Amino acid sequence: MTNAKAVITLAEVVSAYGDGCGALFDGLYSSVSAVAFQPGSPPALYQTYPVGAVPGIADNDIRLFSILRRLADITGKLPDDAPLYLAVTIGAIGLLERQILGGSTSRETHLKSLTTMVRQLFGERRIIIISGACAASACAVAKASADIDDGRTDRAIVLSCDALSEFIFSGFASLGALDLQQARPFDRDRAGLNLGEAAAIMVLQSPGLPDGGNVIGRIAGWAMSADAIHVTSPDPEGRGLARAIRLAIAAAGITPSEISFIAAHGTGTQYNDTMELAAFHQVFEQPRPVFSVKWGTGHTIAAAGMVQLIVACYAKKIGKVPPNALTLTPEANAVGWVSSTAADVANGYMLSDNSGFGGINSVLVVS
Repeated sequence: MTNAKAVITLAEVVSAYGDGCGALFDGLYSSVSAVAFQPGSPPALYQTYPVGAVPGIADNDIRLFSILRRLADITGKLPDDAPLYLAVTIGAIGLLERQILGGSTSRETHLKSLTTMVRQLFGERRIIIISGACAASACAVAKASADIDDGRTDRAIVLSCDALSEFIFSGFASLGALDLQQARPFDRDRAGLNLGEAAAIMVLQSPGLPDGGNVIGRIAGWAMSADAIHVTSPDPEGRGLARAIRLAIAAAGITPSEISFIAAHGTGTQYNDTMELAAFHQVFEQPRPVFSVKWGTGHTIAAAGMVQLIVACYAKKIGKVPPNALTLTPEANAVGWVSSTAADVANGYMLSDNSGFGGINSVLVVS
């Protein structure tokens, strides 16, 4: 937990909606999901479960590397002296799969290959790898913010990426966590999540620097917690997430009443959504507009936190959160919080939360 002041001055994303923030915003606010059934390998998985796949990737390419190249193409100039915080779950797992299935004898690890490509695309610089399951990119933003606030660096680049792979599919399928249809976060009849893929990048810097005029948002506070309940299941009562939310709000020097809306993890699974809503009810006396982007993008794993944070910054700018378009019958605890249509929001702070395997919870408060 820390009192944070770092500002976000650049943000860009490649998602299932296409290349750029504009494509992401247009898709979500038009209530059109980019999650669909996809042909491809392995067909038994990709054709059984709908996914949020980045369009236009050749079958013979490593999906993660292709997505990163496209992100580099649309990203503006990056500060030369800034370290890069790379948020991943495992790394270039698609490359590892190809090496194993192809009988490769290469001694270069898939993670080494990933960092080599990151340096080629985003400049030769120090890389700090942060692996925090599905909360990885939120953890990386918090770490970068803390390093700026503590004077360890003036600027920081946060990059997060994850791609669809048979490994990821098999893991979530074995848990029974995948929905055979498009996911419905916080819906009474939700049946699981849809997997997706994305890459997102942000530049954070000290607000006192001369080129800090293009401020997208300010990291006002952050906090993390661990449920210590189960290796994959969260605390069903949401106590760990509630604790992190309270700590992040306190770090920002505000009260819960000053949070105007919440960008939620909102996967669409029974366990996550129940836990998340329970945490919100423990902290907030009155409902706040809550949205999840995963009905439209799929669950982008490590990149999920940054994708929703980018959307949250835009929502604050226009004063309207995107719809939870497929949530037609909110569960009881979501009534008054979650809407299938876009909702106006008052001026104030916003909160973005993410949770992941191992019981990790990461919360950002942004102004």
